[in-house]
Amino acid sequence: FSMNRKIKAAYIKFNDHDCPNFTYCAMLLGLMAQIINKLKSYDYGYIFSDPVDPNDAPNYHDIIKTPMDYSTIMSKLEDGGYAEFAAMRNTNERNDSVDNEVDSQTAMERILCGVIRDINQVFHNCLVFNSESTSFYRAAEVHIRKWEAYLNHFVIHRLPQNVRRFIETINLSEPSMQSKEIKPTPNAVKELEDIKTVVKSDKKTIENSANEIATGAETAEMDVREVAEDAIEVKLDESIKSKHGQINSFSERPDTNSTPDDISAAPLLQSRPWTDQ
Repeated sequence: FSMNRKIKAAYIKFNDHDCPNFTYCAMLLGLMAQIINKLKSYDYGYIFSDPVDPNDAPNYHDIIKTPMDYSTIMSKLEDGGYAEFAAMRNTNERNDSVDNEVDSQTAMERILCGVIRDINQVFHNCLVFNSESTSFYRAAEVHIRKWEAYLNHFVIHRLPQNVRRFIETINLSEPSMQSKEIKPTPNAVKELEDIKTVVKSDKKTIENSANEIATGAETAEMDVREVAEDAIEVKLDESIKSKHGQINSFSERPDTNSTPDDISAAPLLQSRPWTDQ
């Protein structure tokens, strides 16, 4: 890798006895600039090349407190914007166990850590703001893998030991400087309240419908019971009438044990002669 003269000039003030590895670190910053340019031209690189437009994502800055993109990193590299990191005593605020090691970093090593942290921030912002089902989230995963490939193949073995230790303490897809805890925006809160109202209204409607169905079922049961009782009464009436008719027919038959008044028993007596012996 070669020297980027513009980047070297931007940080020339750190070329003193407190930063003996200035030239080497300046060359590493030039290498980082080359990698960023390759990421910009890689698949979906346009997504991460420029700041997010608030018109495209109105609530973006309510959720993302540290916006970052490839073009901003390049501008800070070339304009000396990372000089602020040189004065930082701890570039990894999450892990206090490495404070002593970070304190031993030179100014240019801290600047290198700042660049790596900002690249990491680009991906983290995208993963936080977008859901896993979106193309933006998948694009971030693609660029994380590409960035890690560049880092492992071209950068890691060249980094000063202090910077390498810093990289080992962070997750490249989850930077330390921003919590993943996200406070809901006012619009999101209002939408949630609206959903709760609709759900409550729907629940009341369902309860009313259930009560109406239950009442209807009770009414139907009573109607069925009344019809059944009416059917039983009709059947009973028919049975009673049938039995009453049979009784009447029995009463109209002649009594075979009785002798009618108009039949004389004399001929019967006369038909059998009497003999006196």
